[in-house]
Amino acid sequence: MNILKDDKKTNLYVMIIFLLLILITLGALTRSTISSPLEDESTVAPNSELTYYINIDYSGNDNDGNWAYYKEQCIAKDFDIESLPKTEEYGWFDDDGTFYYYWFDTCEISNAKSGYLYVEDVIPAGLTFNGFEKTLDGTIGAYTNDENLICDGYVIDDSEGLEDLNNYHGLHYDEETRTVSFRIKNLQAGCRLTIGIKTITPSIDEESEIPSEKRKDFYNFTTIHGNGLSANSNFVHAYMGQDNLRFWSVNYKFEGEIPKEVEENLPIQTLYVAGSKVAVSPPINIEGYEFSGWECDEVNVEKGIFTMPSKNITFKGSYRSIDSHKVRYQLDESSPIPKDYSLPEERNYYPNETVRLDILTKGDVLNDYRFLGWETNDVEVSKEDRDFLMPSHDITLTGKFEEAKYKVEYKFEGEIMPPNSDEYLPPTQEFLPGTKVKLENVISPSGFKFVGWNKDSKFEMPSHDVIVYGEWVVRYGNFSPTITNEIVNEKSRYKSGDTIQYKITITNTATFRIKDIIVKEHNEESHFIEGVGYEKNTDHFVTIPTIEPGEKVEVYAEYVVKEEDQIITNTAEIMGAINDNNYELNTDVAYKATNEITRQASNSTLKICKKVSGVGPERYFQFNIKSTTEEYETSIRIKENECRTIIINQGTYIVNEIIPSEYQLENVKGAITSNNSELIVEDGNEYEITFTNKFKRKGFLHSFGTTINEIIQERK
Repeated sequence: MNILKDDKKTNLYVMIIFLLLILITLGALTRSTISSPLEDESTVAPNSELTYYINIDYSGNDNDGNWAYYKEQCIAKDFDIESLPKTEEYGWFDDDGTFYYYWFDTCEISNAKSGYLYVEDVIPAGLTFNGFEKTLDGTIGAYTNDENLICDGYVIDDSEGLEDLNNYHGLHYDEETRTVSFRIKNLQAGCRLTIGIKTITPSIDEESEIPSEKRKDFYNFTTIHGNGLSANSNFVHAYMGQDNLRFWSVNYKFEGEIPKEVEENLPIQTLYVAGSKVAVSPPINIEGYEFSGWECDEVNVEKGIFTMPSKNITFKGSYRSIDSHKVRYQLDESSPIPKDYSLPEERNYYPNETVRLDILTKGDVLNDYRFLGWETNDVEVSKEDRDFLMPSHDITLTGKFEEAKYKVEYKFEGEIMPPNSDEYLPPTQEFLPGTKVKLENVISPSGFKFVGWNKDSKFEMPSHDVIVYGEWVVRYGNFSPTITNEIVNEKSRYKSGDTIQYKITITNTATFRIKDIIVKEHNEESHFIEGVGYEKNTDHFVTIPTIEPGEKVEVYAEYVVKEEDQIITNTAEIMGAINDNNYELNTDVAYKATNEITRQASNSTLKICKKVSGVGPERYFQFNIKSTTEEYETSIRIKENECRTIIINQGTYIVNEIIPSEYQLENVKGAITSNNSELIVEDGNEYEITFTNKFKRKGFLHSFGTTINEIIQERK
């Protein structure tokens, strides 16, 4: 989403609010067709079915700044700004009176998703609840407005198998409070959920002398709660009976210091004849405040319903500020601490906000330590989504690491196998990373010789499981091929990122054909490439199917020069070969060929600085630096008014600041001028970038927008 001032300045701002739009539409709304809805203020027939459809649409932006909106809300990005009115449909007024337009570059679905959303709808007094619209498979999920495609988002099915008139797969109706309620989770931006609520209209006696028997009015709206906030939909009004009666008004008024953000959610004035049964509007919640509830001394409210008197009445409500609570992370006292690991920062949340756990998940390995997960007795954490609703007290989450061990497993391969070969396999073992591992020996049975393992007999255990393969040959005679190693594209000086190509030549010196020649590349940073006359098994092993007497096969490998390289060594070795006459490779000969070059390395540096305008809490800011080839990625953390310098290789990088929710990016200066843009690094240069953020106050800009609704009736 782009934002433009009405003075046509080209300053772009990152809008980090999520807009939650709730619409109750009138119509036979299905996922394939939409029929004509009733208009607001319509008359309805007595003793007939009246169905309310609640459409919950979620709009927001993801971490990449991509916005998703319902198609009706999209405006062409090349519109004429001066032709648009200054209304909330097209923008908003800032505190200083400046109007900002917004338009939408895309109507595609972004990655933004809601947390928990709680929806309530109090059925208008006089109507009889008659169940929910049902789906074919019983699930109640979201779909996009474009071609009705299914997308993420669903009603949480907490019915535990119970299905009756008042309960349907997470949709509930409370007869005592006359309230329909359900919870939604993970509703993706640009997607919609539709819920149908069926009711039966009452009978009416237009000849009666009692006003409430001559006239029935039904005002309906929906309230949604999420992250400590609430918003009301629009009101829809349907009625039965006479028009020429005396009406009295129900009004709502705020008292005391009122949060600016709730003014647009004040319930509208409604009109009723005396004696009508009227439901009181639900409370309106706002982040950081507690609502007192609606109170009126002129009527007696029982279970949210009162009888309309022969006069106008006003309900009054007030707010008081409430405290937020902390979510803290700590490690168990017995837990080791991985190198360079820092606990997530302590953060404050208001009650009922959705809190997602730190990105580190159970089973993740960090610098050779395996994470065992976050534990707490304070709240119940969702196992699937790793989140919870913030209670009215502080939360402490405790994590633990253990040293990660990895397996060394042995397997035999090849066409030649001694009888019961699995009996000669060494057992699988586990080792800590960095442990010196010595491969197990194999006893060869009569008539067979074990060629060896396809890995060095001694190696340092890496941070992953290892499978070692071995082969057998039949004992008979021996042969001795030769191996050479040379550079194809030799240069006098190599820069960081240059590719060195090696040609490894294996020659058959025997008077007979040899086959299944296994060649190993010892440099862990080098890798074999595809070629003619051999098969690439892994980056470090190839197999030559056959070499005729006196012939040779050329195998190619590559190495990419790194900035820190000074001496580059490449060694190739023949690990095994056989022939049809059951001759075997002469093990008294070392079949190694080494090529070594010396290089002068050069370095570049990148200095990142952080500035903040406005007064905010002291905190760290995180930056990611990632090469466009995905060969290099790192993250750094910097405090306000600090700088950090790193050594960086030649190449192209994406430099990105992860902007905290309470800040907005003002400008980027230096080697790049915008966030998440490319930095081209040359050898031996120094680069500097300064990011300036602005601290913003918390408030309704973190909330989620407006609501609209309608109704439909099916006449009997």
